[in-house]
Amino acid sequence: MDQRSALNTAPANGRIRLLPDECSGAHPIIEFDFGTLQFDNGHKLSPKACQVLWQLLQHAGETIGKEQLLDSVWSGQPRVPDVLVQAITEIRRGLGEELRAGLRTIPKHGYRLELQVSWLDGKAPSNSSDDADSRPPRHRASSVTLTLLSLLAVALASWWVVRQETSTAPPDGQLRVGARLSFEPGPDRQAALSPDGRLLAYVRPLAPGGVWKVHLRQPGLATPPQLLSSADTALELQPAWSNRGDRLAWLRIDDQGCRFVIHRLADGQQQQVGDCFRDIAPPFAWSPDDRALLVTDRMESTQRALHLVLLDLLSGERRLLDYPRAEAQADYQPRLSPDRGHWAFLRSARQATELWVMAVDGSQARQVTRFASGLAGFDWLADGRGWLVVAAGTARPSWWQVDLSGSRHPIDGPHLVQPSRAADADLWVAEQPASASVLWRGVGDQARPLAPSEQGSDQFPTPHPSGGLLFVSNRRGPAELWWLPVLDAPAQPLSSPADAFGRPLWWDQDSFLLSVREGSQWQLQRRWLHRPQTNTIDLAPYQVSELARVDQHWFAIGSRIDNPGHSELLRLRLVDGEIQRAEPTGIAAIAVRSGEGQLWIRQYLQRGVRQLDVQTLALGAAVGEDSHFLDWRIEDGGLLYWRRSDLQRHELVWLDPQGQRPSRLELPADEVFNPFAGLARTAQGELLSVRHNADAGDLHALEWLEAGR
Repeated sequence: MDQRSALNTAPANGRIRLLPDECSGAHPIIEFDFGTLQFDNGHKLSPKACQVLWQLLQHAGETIGKEQLLDSVWSGQPRVPDVLVQAITEIRRGLGEELRAGLRTIPKHGYRLELQVSWLDGKAPSNSSDDADSRPPRHRASSVTLTLLSLLAVALASWWVVRQETSTAPPDGQLRVGARLSFEPGPDRQAALSPDGRLLAYVRPLAPGGVWKVHLRQPGLATPPQLLSSADTALELQPAWSNRGDRLAWLRIDDQGCRFVIHRLADGQQQQVGDCFRDIAPPFAWSPDDRALLVTDRMESTQRALHLVLLDLLSGERRLLDYPRAEAQADYQPRLSPDRGHWAFLRSARQATELWVMAVDGSQARQVTRFASGLAGFDWLADGRGWLVVAAGTARPSWWQVDLSGSRHPIDGPHLVQPSRAADADLWVAEQPASASVLWRGVGDQARPLAPSEQGSDQFPTPHPSGGLLFVSNRRGPAELWWLPVLDAPAQPLSSPADAFGRPLWWDQDSFLLSVREGSQWQLQRRWLHRPQTNTIDLAPYQVSELARVDQHWFAIGSRIDNPGHSELLRLRLVDGEIQRAEPTGIAAIAVRSGEGQLWIRQYLQRGVRQLDVQTLALGAAVGEDSHFLDWRIEDGGLLYWRRSDLQRHELVWLDPQGQRPSRLELPADEVFNPFAGLARTAQGELLSVRHNADAGDLHALEWLEAGR
């Protein structure tokens, strides 16, 4: 496999000698012909992981057995369970998404580095064949695709800084929380500063648990905000300022549908124009001339995807922006550049959300970031040379400065999300995220928290037949598996951290299957509950993220490694009682659930769910088409599912086997539940769900703290 570094590096005359243990020590500097690359925070790759990488490099293209690696790196030392798996996980995370596939797991054997490696021997490279022949045999390679030093550089790709004349320098200091900009109790969301920074528009509920409305205030003044519309039952979301700052637009959702409201600040007059996509109520933006809105919508010709559409404010005409699009994706949250010449927007596919940029006419569209995770907001920098980006996926959001080339520099940022900048001033605002998600047991007045934690979020409760509970949590930082032997016992961590875990599925009484994400790719593993054993199941060229089982029929939601944006239902084939391969069914799907001998799937951007015959793969009619299923389970022959009722509130509804007569389950009125994080029932029949604390949400200014202050 010929994989090339994203840096496109070629060795220059400057070199250093790098030994394995030095990966975790000082910051070595390597010169390439494009500039200087420095390892920053090199200690994040542990010494043992570095030594494992060293062994893999020396045997590139060969399979190295697990015992051989353990003997070479941990010779004469006590071995902690899964210590080699942890080292391999570190290396893959460091390699980045473009190269991690080159480190292959060979089931029941070991690992193989499928990258072509050439070696620098501490002296200037020479084109002389005599010099080449004088090198020790182990330093020869058939290709100069990737040098040893550049591979080690890529191995720390998450922490490097490229210094060259055309790059944006890393920020000198840190980003910190500035003045508080809103003061009323309860959550404030979706902040938008006017272009001159003098006014702040945002949404907040009229009363606790009430309908959300657009409010306006002078930021930082402790005076009551101005309500811009009547106190009716319509839901209002996503305020956006015109480029001249004379008008404010937002979404208005009621029983008649979803419309855009245009509010003139000079006289307070309002008009409603066009229809909006009410299912997800995505952010939108004004066109450069303020004559149209760039909105997210699903056109008739592209029913399986959400694209960016220009809505003319005078005629109401909608025109699909002419830019590269694909099926099974959603483009949303457009932001206009300071010079009004480019759009930046988010594109969400099955596996991740990334930042894209294009000219205002839709030309020159390209992907900028490769975080391989969710993004919790972005906006342009004041000079238009890049963006401030917040990446999600851990207990604490990570902040990055991203330049136009896609190079990114980590920022010591606050625990805030959704940054927004005043268009004509370098003023920023961001909001507090919702605090920890906690597992809850029971419904109605008997509902109570289960194994609560003040940090991170818990999700995917997976009851064991014995009465214990397996779940996923990032309460200590990265995602981990946790175990409750009994529901009232303290929770115990069960695994080493990973980028993300999918929903576990029990294989038998002692082991379970789950998907583990490392970077942009998912890996299927079988793990044991009471012993430190992990078997990785190679399903190449497929990766899976959700699992389901009906009797001896195993299914998964997955995608090809080379096409992660398109997911479908896969059938998992067993040989001698072990999963050996994945076979595509040709049925596009993004979620699957099983239970009571039934299998149900949900399809991208489709309402309701559909039952599947596991023998013939025939799909039944859609059930619950009046609702966008967020999470569901099969129960009493029917379906128990979450249905959105407003921006934050959700209803738990049960449908009978024919999909008729929906009935609501009674939930605590003052609780806000997370409808994406799992729905389960214990062996004793107790319902398990996940609750959000939505009291957070104050708006704050962002400011740079210069170094040395």
